[in-house]
Amino acid sequence: IMKAVNQSILVQDLKGESCVQKIGDIVIPENSNEYTIGKVISIGEKVESDIKPGDTVYFYNNAGKTFTHELEEYRLINISEIIVVL
Repeated sequence: IMKAVNQSILVQDLKGESCVQKIGDIVIPENSNEYTIGKVISIGEKVESDIKPGDTVYFYNNAGKTFTHELEEYRLINISEIIVVL
C-alpha cells in the first residue's frame, strides 16, 4: 500500500479516462493541455484540507513528481497544485 507523507498528496493519473467535465457553467475539455485529472490515493499527515482519498481532482500538467508503480502512473503533488475537486 502506497502512502503519502508529510505535506504531499498521492494522486493516480487518469489520463486514459474521459476528462470532459462540467462544473457549474465551466466545461473542461478532454483535450485540455494545461490540466490533468487524477484520483486521490493518499493524503500526507501534515496536509490540512477537506480533500480525501477517492476524490477526483484536476491539477496542472507539470505538478509534482511523476512515477510508475505496477504499470500505473502516479504523482506526488502539493495542495497548492490542485485546481479543483470534483
